[in-house]
Amino acid sequence: MNSTNNVLMGISFENGRWRARVTVDGKCLSRRGFGSKEDAEAWLLATKQAAVSLKKPHLGSIDPAFDAAALQDRSVAAVCRMALRLDWPDSRIGRERGVRAARMLGLERPIIEITTEDLDEMVAALREENYEVSSILIYVSAASVMLKRALRMRWIHQMPLLPERRTLKLSEPRSLVIKAEWYERLLFYLKSDRAKLLTQFLWHIGCRVGEAQNLPWERINFSNKRISFIKTKSSMPRTLPMSADVEQILLQAKRLYQRGDYPFPRDYGHFRNDYKPAVRFTCRELGLSEQIEKEWCIHTLRHTCLTRLANAGANAPQLQQWAGHRSLRVSQGYIHGSGIDLESLISLEGSQRSADWATVGQPHW
Repeated sequence: MNSTNNVLMGISFENGRWRARVTVDGKCLSRRGFGSKEDAEAWLLATKQAAVSLKKPHLGSIDPAFDAAALQDRSVAAVCRMALRLDWPDSRIGRERGVRAARMLGLERPIIEITTEDLDEMVAALREENYEVSSILIYVSAASVMLKRALRMRWIHQMPLLPERRTLKLSEPRSLVIKAEWYERLLFYLKSDRAKLLTQFLWHIGCRVGEAQNLPWERINFSNKRISFIKTKSSMPRTLPMSADVEQILLQAKRLYQRGDYPFPRDYGHFRNDYKPAVRFTCRELGLSEQIEKEWCIHTLRHTCLTRLANAGANAPQLQQWAGHRSLRVSQGYIHGSGIDLESLISLEGSQRSADWATVGQPHW
């Protein structure tokens, strides 16, 4: 019997066949029958090599439960491990979403058993957690990547039907703007200093949270007071000026975390787990409605900043460049929502009405 970190592998001869089995922490995870001892030993060797590869972080080592499930032949975890190595080798967020999608589908389940109903159940579970349609589709995409990987390896014969965007109920547009007093109480309730700094950064500069978390120190130029966002959702790199407030936030992060390569925490889940309770406590202290608490998400910081810029007189092309919007129409939405154009239209409509009345009152020769 060979042992590899609580993984026991053995061969026995039962009822005229050679039986190979893999046991992790006393639980039999995989058992195969072979006509010869050589075949059984070859299968065990391949399984042992897979177990060794799981120790290497860049090859997909996650946690004991995931690693154990990945040893099972053609399991969801085994497919996810392959996707981690081949489809998301350099994407931390992609890896996290892929692993979570695999957990929701069932790590130990054979990938061939995954059906459209399972994908619908995953969507329903994410809905119950108040995920937006765009976020739900990201996890559906992660599941699709794993299923396509299984299809390439001939572990499944065809892809199950995936939930389509048109079948998902679209969320109502969120136009919540955080007031200054709400923001101050939010900072009070945030437990982590790094979460506070990230929140302040998002409030002042209005970038996406992923852009802030993937921003390395080397992209921050204190001499020229410029910040360059390279890894963006829209694949549109941009460089923004650094305000005095933003500079102080970054300098404080540098003093507190000198050894890190990034000024802000890179684990979205941990940040969200600190942010959401702080929002809840803020809303309850200030007597805000349940609807406000429901709409108040991390993205609201970005929306609030861009709305402030629109209220200050920024035009749509300026907002597009600042926010990194791919479509000018998205930027125009902030202009219209800010009330600037509505005020000008009222003035324009009033002057036009006066002109019309003057024309009506004139005699026609």
